[in-house]
Amino acid sequence: MNAPLPALKQAIEAIQVEHEGKPMILLRDQEGLNDQAVMVTLPAFLLAMMLNGRHTVSDIQSIFAKNTGSLLPPEEIQSMVAQLDKLELLETEELQAKRQKVMKDFLASPVRTPVHEGLGYPREPIELASFLGRFFKDPKGSCKDFFIILYQGKRRQAAFVGLWGMLATFGNASGPVPPFAPLLLSQKGSLFLTRPTLAHYVQTPAELRARSNDLFAWIADGSLKVRVGATFKLTAAADAHRALESRATTGKVLLLP
Repeated sequence: MNAPLPALKQAIEAIQVEHEGKPMILLRDQEGLNDQAVMVTLPAFLLAMMLNGRHTVSDIQSIFAKNTGSLLPPEEIQSMVAQLDKLELLETEELQAKRQKVMKDFLASPVRTPVHEGLGYPREPIELASFLGRFFKDPKGSCKDFFIILYQGKRRQAAFVGLWGMLATFGNASGPVPPFAPLLLSQKGSLFLTRPTLAHYVQTPAELRARSNDLFAWIADGSLKVRVGATFKLTAAADAHRALESRATTGKVLLLP
């Protein structure tokens, strides 16, 4: 009872809620080390606020008694501390080790994991497409909600598509698109899925000229904006390839004579 109890983490959100007609406090980790939350009573919240890394069980008993007039059993204090420790809401050596590992893994990772995936927006690609598609409605009618942007990352595809939408996947630099059930295409708005390849659209000189004319016309009138992210001399082609492989570029990369 004389050993100091671990301190309550600073990065904790406390929200007053009502549960079964009683006021409660919802404690939630804002640091992202644990996605679980716990509801505690007002007296338990007062106890938690006394955990500053210096107070012992006896100290908390004394302070609690002065503020409430009630004597808190040591077992109840230890039980509350154990519950908070299990939820990683106390500054313990184990929590500090986990924090260091999370930071180390974060700095070593070549990509940044979407922290709100499955929370603020759906995790699955087609579910995400349906969710985001609601923000891109064409005022002319639902049958016009068809435009799709899709790219494949190391983890998942991302898409924007509406009713009767065309789901076009292209590019394979980060790996294949994860499989999904075709029935989802029906459930999410009778969608269409295609994986185009340029060679199939320019099989004849006439097709190549026609499509090239369309492309350069769009560039000329501003309908299509080409973003040049980097330029390299032809003699530095190897550097251009290294830049692409390391994902250090955005937009088009041009080789100049």
